[in-house]
Amino acid sequence: MILCKELTRLLSGLVLILTLAVSCTDRTTIIKSLAGVAVGGEVYIWRCGVCDPFNNPSGDMRFASRTEGDSAKVTFIRLNGLSHSVFTDDSSSFSRVLDEGAYIIVVETGWTEPDTFHNVYLKNDTTIRLNLVFDYLHPVYLGISFFYPDGDSLGAEAEWDYIRLLNGFLSAKLAISGYDPPEDLLALRAVGQVWENAIYCNWRISIRCPPYHIGEVLRQVGDILQRYPDQFPLHFDVNQYYAYICKF
Repeated sequence: MILCKELTRLLSGLVLILTLAVSCTDRTTIIKSLAGVAVGGEVYIWRCGVCDPFNNPSGDMRFASRTEGDSAKVTFIRLNGLSHSVFTDDSSSFSRVLDEGAYIIVVETGWTEPDTFHNVYLKNDTTIRLNLVFDYLHPVYLGISFFYPDGDSLGAEAEWDYIRLLNGFLSAKLAISGYDPPEDLLALRAVGQVWENAIYCNWRISIRCPPYHIGEVLRQVGDILQRYPDQFPLHFDVNQYYAYICKF
């Protein structure tokens, strides 16, 4: 009698488990990891080229040391599309425990376009060093310049109107406000002579970062100036504020 009761309880449990398994088959897939791989590493960033000694005289190329303490976002992407992200700490290091397998690693920063490392297979605990190259020497500042070949400047107020017009086309991605140029930006406005009477006037303008990326803003500016050339002066130019020879 006792045996029959135990057998009945066991069969009931099996029926319950089977029912749950069948009812969830269409919606739920459970993957049990057989092994976890501890992944750690550091992110480094270089000017002009990885391990370029001429343009990188400093010995510390860690990302945080070269970028005013910023973090980089490191994302591990499986071939099935699942992803895991981690941010570097103040030593430019990161760590994560992942399933064994093949990954794509994507590194995102405000100083670079997204960098992708393909065909990374994680089998054992490992340390990875990720090397980036600067695309932008500052993630916030744009340089907006007006060039006057004959030296006849429009003046700061008129230049500011064109900057505000550009911001309208950009849907307010520039971190500016006011009908008149602010005193702090006027103080940073650089005026210089190129040759004879030719002069330039440069402005340092911040973008709203976050949420916008400097690369995204620069590409949009290029499209605007190409589409609406008659809306801006002939010698009107927008670039990253801190440009350097390796980018040209």
